[in-house]
Amino acid sequence: MKKYIFLLIIVIITSVAYFCLGSFIQSKKTDRIIAELKVENQSIKEQIENYNMVLDNNEDIVEAKHPIDIEEEKCIKKTHVYDYPICSQNAEKSWDEEIKNNLNLLQKIMPEDEYKSIVNMHEQWEKSVYNEIDVINRFISSKDGIIYKTEGSNDIVQLKKQYALLLKSIYSNYYEEKEGMF
Repeated sequence: MKKYIFLLIIVIITSVAYFCLGSFIQSKKTDRIIAELKVENQSIKEQIENYNMVLDNNEDIVEAKHPIDIEEEKCIKKTHVYDYPICSQNAEKSWDEEIKNNLNLLQKIMPEDEYKSIVNMHEQWEKSVYNEIDVINRFISSKDGIIYKTEGSNDIVQLKKQYALLLKSIYSNYYEEKEGMF
């Protein structure tokens, strides 16, 4: 009986020691990541300042930004680095709305048989994008560190943005063709 109690005590002590050591290692890993983010954040700020100087000095360069991108940038500028994924999630929701709006516009101007091809394309895209989002969430966003969550969120935003812009392009081209602009 004493042997079992002794073994139980050893197991408990080992478990507590392992837990404490894991917490200590995680704490050190977090400190290292925070230090890396500070350096990386400073580097990004310098790149943005340099880019803005080039734009200011070269008036021929015109960069048109979508209002969703502008709102996301404003959000990022006024939040802490740890909240960047929230800005991306807001942008993702806005791009979802943009997709819905573009689909509605296409439905209004296209005959039903032509719109069916858009619906089919959209269904295929949804299947594909949700698989991609699953992969991004499992292999990028799930890693420890805010940089991975930010990267994963940005990747998802870009997937939805590209599709929304594709739908907008289809609408513009179809509308122009229908109105005889080309």
